[in-house]
Amino acid sequence: MKIRETGIALLLLAGLSAAQVTPLRDREEIIRYAKSAIGCPYIMGGSKWDPADKRWGGTDCSGLVGKAWAIAHWVPYRQPYHPYATIHLIQTPGPHWREVSLKSLVTGDACVFRYPRNNGGHTYIFEAGDGWGSHLIIEAGGRSVGVVYRWRQPPSSYYKYKGIRRTRLIENKGVSDIVVESDDGSPSFTYFGSSKTSSVDSYAHFLHDGRCLYNRVVSGSADRAVFAPNLPQAGPYKIFVTCNQASPNVAGVKVTLYHAAGSRTWTWDQGRLGLNQWLYLVGIWNLRKGRADKVVWEDSSATPRDGTHLFRADATMFRLSNEVIVDGMGGAPGRFATIGQALSWLRSHRSLDRDRIRITTDKVVEMGPLDVDLLDDLVIEGDADGNGKPCTVVIPPGPCGKWSVKTGIYLEIPIQRNWTLKDLTIVPVYKGPGVKTGAVALAVDSMASARTHNGFTLNLERVTLTGSLSGDLPARADRDERARCTRWGGGSGAERGVLVLRAVSSAGDGNWQTLKTRGLTVSQGDGPGVALNAACTQVRIEGRTLVSYNDGEGIVYRSGLHSYLVINGGPGSERVVVAHNKRSGILVDAPYAPASRVTISGCLVHHNGSASTDAGLLTRTPAGLVKDSIFAFNTRYNWYHRAPGTSSSPLAVRSERCTFHDARYSVGDTSPVCVSSLADYNRMTFRDCIFPGPPAAGRLEAIY
Repeated sequence: MKIRETGIALLLLAGLSAAQVTPLRDREEIIRYAKSAIGCPYIMGGSKWDPADKRWGGTDCSGLVGKAWAIAHWVPYRQPYHPYATIHLIQTPGPHWREVSLKSLVTGDACVFRYPRNNGGHTYIFEAGDGWGSHLIIEAGGRSVGVVYRWRQPPSSYYKYKGIRRTRLIENKGVSDIVVESDDGSPSFTYFGSSKTSSVDSYAHFLHDGRCLYNRVVSGSADRAVFAPNLPQAGPYKIFVTCNQASPNVAGVKVTLYHAAGSRTWTWDQGRLGLNQWLYLVGIWNLRKGRADKVVWEDSSATPRDGTHLFRADATMFRLSNEVIVDGMGGAPGRFATIGQALSWLRSHRSLDRDRIRITTDKVVEMGPLDVDLLDDLVIEGDADGNGKPCTVVIPPGPCGKWSVKTGIYLEIPIQRNWTLKDLTIVPVYKGPGVKTGAVALAVDSMASARTHNGFTLNLERVTLTGSLSGDLPARADRDERARCTRWGGGSGAERGVLVLRAVSSAGDGNWQTLKTRGLTVSQGDGPGVALNAACTQVRIEGRTLVSYNDGEGIVYRSGLHSYLVINGGPGSERVVVAHNKRSGILVDAPYAPASRVTISGCLVHHNGSASTDAGLLTRTPAGLVKDSIFAFNTRYNWYHRAPGTSSSPLAVRSERCTFHDARYSVGDTSPVCVSSLADYNRMTFRDCIFPGPPAAGRLEAIY
């Protein structure tokens, strides 16, 4: 397939800075991203597709490679981004890649070649195979086939042909992924029995193309393959096995792990499982440093024993597990006294596993603020011991990461990552009654640079951010303890609050960050409780939420383009309660339509506000829905709405099945709901709403 590139393509390179820092990426990420395009159309010069709609968009070969490699930054599938063509990729070293020999090609590398007599060329992502022989690849193969996953032979020496490797790769093999192959001459592998050599071995990720050993199983066969890795450190490991299937393989292969605490045996069907991919043998095992522990494969119980079916010995992988325990004591492999110590260990032991911190104690006292800047998916689980109690995390706030003010926890989330914090109560170190720390309790930021795509997801489940009483005990959220506790709350302007989200980008639609909360409590803060500064972001606040007794607003949502806010409570204990905050209960500043949408449902908003400019709900948005909520005894209004733009701007603000009880009037007017102009009022819709109390029950008054 030919791709012609004129001199115009050279201009693409001229506009890019070689100094631009590409995001870190691992090989599995590259393969996952490239495979999302399989089945999509081929379009010359294209670089966008939709994994959910294979007929939409299209890409060419260099568009696929550039986006899968994320050079010079990561871009969502549906966003076009095509800075390099084969005329650039063939030049090595390049701004974000270097040449590698064909023999050393491994998963996630690429191949590129140019036609010597014209301006065409081709490139593809290499997954497995023999560098000099057959390649298993993902490629945009031309209009007739689109993006395909297939084997192909590399071109002849007639073409200018190179293997290339992305720079800023996170290499796990030999670090956290220790692979022992039967064909690499390593002292870590030994075979006992009568074996033969096959030229076809497994092409699971990270394996070298070469040979494997096998035996034709007959009655009396008792061959053993011993994989004894030289582990660089003690710690928790997972075990994986793989083999090829060029001929029928046996079932009933025994795989036994021998370790310090004993042994564990699995039974493996080599005819069905682990064929050219890694098979996880479920469990996490504490292994010793060096060659003290081993995995043995045996065919003594394998079937059938007919002399035709094969027992294969290919490869075993020992993966350092990124699941660690915080128990307040530490001192053993995989166990730490504090979250900070666990984070430090995880930074230097990156694995393809999700990072997981399991807390098995009810209280952890940290030595300093927590800078959470890991590169993997992450779960921090505060009730790992299952006693139904969240872990209280006591933090001395301080400078952290890229945040400009003191914080307790700073989350710097990488692109396309999913992080979850659950069952945590986060308090500052107690310094005295009424002391203000001037610190944000939980700051949420993106690791991506400004004006680039982020695409992260953060889940907060049963997380409480509150002040601390004497003895570092959490302040209660159902009563005012601001005068008794040491309090969170710091920053200035839009980034002042207890929980602060900064997910602001100019990268455009499709650049979705997502914040989801359930069971969130934010209380006793010096300033706003929750401050959400969001562009290209979806924020969803679910039920069992309480935001109370903060000196600023309860929830502040400031939206840029392409952002959605959903506050979605339910009946009874499932409500979202915003109460007793010194300023407005919920402030929504989302002036952009139709690119910003707001839905507020299942809320109880009461006793908020203290100034004549406050309200239970204060909105400036041209589009929104407020439903199934109660607003009561707020100052100055229960709901004050002001539409942005001119009176001719389209409005779609609706209220359904809401109750607006008496407001706490601080001036002469007596309206439970207020809009800024008669024109705005005439374009609002109220359906099945109740307005009890003076001045006229059952009637909405507009003041303008």
